[in-house]
Amino acid sequence: MKLWPERLNRIKWKLATTLVVAVLLTMGIAWFVFDRLVSRAITITLNEEVEDELRSGLEARRALIQGWKRTFRTTARGHARDVRLVTAIDAGDAPRAGSVLDLMLEEEKDLLSLSLTMKGNPEAIVRTRDAGLFPEERWRRFDVQTSVGRGGAKLDETFVVPWTAFEEYEEAGRVLATFQAFRRTRDDIRIGFVWFYLVTLGLVALVVGTAVFLYSLKFGRRIGRLGRATERVGRGDMEVRVVDPVGDELSDLAEAFNRMVREIREGRERIEYLRRVSAWQEFARRLAHEIKNPLTPIQLAIQEIRSTYKGDDPRFRAVLDESYEIIEEEIGVLRRLTTEFSSFARLPGVTLRPMDLREFLSDTLPALETFARSRGVAIASEEPGKETTVLIDSVMLRRVMDNLVHNAVEAIERAGREGRIEIAAGAAAPLAASMRIRDNGPGIEAERVEDVFAPYYTTRPEGTGLGLAIAKKIVLEHGGEIEVESTGPEGTTFLITLPLADSSRRQ
Repeated sequence: MKLWPERLNRIKWKLATTLVVAVLLTMGIAWFVFDRLVSRAITITLNEEVEDELRSGLEARRALIQGWKRTFRTTARGHARDVRLVTAIDAGDAPRAGSVLDLMLEEEKDLLSLSLTMKGNPEAIVRTRDAGLFPEERWRRFDVQTSVGRGGAKLDETFVVPWTAFEEYEEAGRVLATFQAFRRTRDDIRIGFVWFYLVTLGLVALVVGTAVFLYSLKFGRRIGRLGRATERVGRGDMEVRVVDPVGDELSDLAEAFNRMVREIREGRERIEYLRRVSAWQEFARRLAHEIKNPLTPIQLAIQEIRSTYKGDDPRFRAVLDESYEIIEEEIGVLRRLTTEFSSFARLPGVTLRPMDLREFLSDTLPALETFARSRGVAIASEEPGKETTVLIDSVMLRRVMDNLVHNAVEAIERAGREGRIEIAAGAAAPLAASMRIRDNGPGIEAERVEDVFAPYYTTRPEGTGLGLAIAKKIVLEHGGEIEVESTGPEGTTFLITLPLADSSRRQ
């Protein structure tokens, strides 16, 4: 048993080692998978095909913008060669030129404005759409200037295109540049991921290791309490109790341990009590035999002395008669004691049979009520509300009830008060039933409560101290318990607990 601290240390180290190995193994597998995934992801994403696709997207957007520019220049040159416009300019007909500009503005949806400057005409001819339809924050403007005719006229045109096309072009350029930078540094990226994972792994391992160490210490202390309690039980200490309020499986184990120790202690107490009662029964048998044998010769002798005295001394005759009465009275007491001793010594064992507790009370209570009523004491009873089958020997258990009720009645008579006894029966626990006998007598002194079941202990001058000892022996042989509770002058309560006979409820 001295090796327990060493065993406890081994348990703690095994627990800690197992948890750490499990955590590290899990992290190692996770690291392997992570490294593979990172490498695979870099290989898949940072390759030439992706770069070619990004470059193709950028070139397509550039070509779109260049195509718009070419289209606008071509459109402007076409407007400069328009015969209607050239003819109007050569003729110096400004109104007609303005009408042609109106037609051009209407035909070209991307055209925002036209401005024509003619030689000899100081004011330009301007045609424009509503600028509110093409806000500058959403539409980009392109200006194109061309020469019209031979007179040196100038045609300025403003086209509009959505800014989103340029934004997409710039975004595609940035994505391609970023991708190319990543490709050039992909080994550095992988190393960065590796270091990030290793640092995270180290922090996790540190936290987990600390938690495991602290948990193993706490777990070890809890196991240690159970181990030390087991050692004390092994040394015979049945008062040990393990307190573990955590509320997990180990707490359940501690509670089961406490319950086991309590049951062992109660079993030992029951066995010890029955052993002592058996010893007292043997003692009572011998004592009854030793007392009973000389009683008859003593009685015959005193009768012979009284009957043979023929003298006429009145003083001696008075002494002789008084002595004769005293001896006869004491012989009667001794005979009654030997009868009770013999009855106690020959107390039979119980024969258990299933019986409804209500039926037992129905058979037992009438005689008890009649006896109590004849002594001025009332009995109030409360039977179980439903069938409660217990394993009992009805004859022996009735003897227990008789003894308790008789004791209660005698205690009430000595107190000189209006007596009342309450008898209540019912279910006490999932596997037990109970009978409670409460009286309003003078009660039992607190320091004597523990002694009431001891054989030959009595507070009555005429008592033998065997009644409650016999009652407890009978209840214990039923597999039950009997307890006493007294509140001084407020009365005494006896509680009998008996196991149920229903096997289904025992499972």
